[in-house]
Amino acid sequence: MNAQPPEISANESFKHASPVSTAQATVLIVDDSPIDISFLVSGLADNFAIIVANNGLMALELAQERQPDVILMDVSMPELDGYECCRQLKQLESTQHIEVIFVSAHNSVEEKIKGYDAGGSDYVGKPVIPDELQQKVRVAVEHKRQREQYLRTARHTGTAPLNQLTTAEEQSVLVEFMKAGSRTGSASELGEYLLKAIESLGLAACSYLNFSKGEIIRATERVTPLETDLLAQIIGSKRVLEDDRRLMIACDQVAVLIREMPEEKESAGRFRTHLETLIQEAGHFLQMIENRTQLAGLMSDMQNSILEVNQEQERIEKQSQDLFDTLLSDIHTAFDDWGLMESQEKQLLSLIHQSMTNMQQCYESGTNKDETLRPVLDRLIAMS
Repeated sequence: MNAQPPEISANESFKHASPVSTAQATVLIVDDSPIDISFLVSGLADNFAIIVANNGLMALELAQERQPDVILMDVSMPELDGYECCRQLKQLESTQHIEVIFVSAHNSVEEKIKGYDAGGSDYVGKPVIPDELQQKVRVAVEHKRQREQYLRTARHTGTAPLNQLTTAEEQSVLVEFMKAGSRTGSASELGEYLLKAIESLGLAACSYLNFSKGEIIRATERVTPLETDLLAQIIGSKRVLEDDRRLMIACDQVAVLIREMPEEKESAGRFRTHLETLIQEAGHFLQMIENRTQLAGLMSDMQNSILEVNQEQERIEKQSQDLFDTLLSDIHTAFDDWGLMESQEKQLLSLIHQSMTNMQQCYESGTNKDETLRPVLDRLIAMS
């Protein structure tokens, strides 16, 4: 067993943590590295009460005894690794409510799925960034307290079981989503419609839409940062992740997480087909919204460009007229110096006027070409 740093007592709180208040959250740090423990403690001790375990077995004991709000769990430990320790914590009624944040140098999708399968709510990569660590622990504490409040309310009010749907009703859910999705021009609304459709099937879900103006996340219940991270990473991969009753499905721009699929295999298979249809159609609708959004942006750019061109043409026209007036004035002055005959002056002025008329006609022809773009632009704007 690794030696503990001097300031750590194996079964006691961290000596230098700030005094515990009724509102202060408790964090259990589980790691077999004294250096890593000291680093994590230094980043959290000012704002949280800290207790420490240097192996998984000690963590199980301290978690039951001290009931921390959050556990920072190292993944790689001898005897009982972080994933197995978390699984055992989630199997115990007294500790299953504790938020577990895994700490690991491995940040792949596969590793995060392992952490999620084990019951973790978030993942912190090594080397740990202190500000990120503080934020993730605060979020975990807040989520735990919100869930506890929700459970107290649910016990007080009672909850009704979801109704079983007929096949016709299930098809109706799909049809209604198609209607709503085809009408909306808002990605945010589309996210709401998708979640409502899945809820209408009697499933609790989290939907993730990868929209160009920002991600859109909708959920029937609290979503952990690890779940959001997994959805963001599998989107675009067209992957299906299925384990026990949990299901994740992703297409190019849409991903959905279902925590509990129906237990009965036939219903689960049918619902999975419905979900795949909903996600594929949601992806098509989102792409249509993306196209309209990009088209509207293009139209706006075209309008601005035409306005700028018109303003530039007006400026050039005025500048050309000023130059022409100045030229005529200079020519008349020169005539006096050159001593030309009147017929020569008239001939020269005629040539100059003819050239300026030709230049003006060329300019106006270019302006008219610009004007022909306006009806086309107006029609495109009406279509967008």
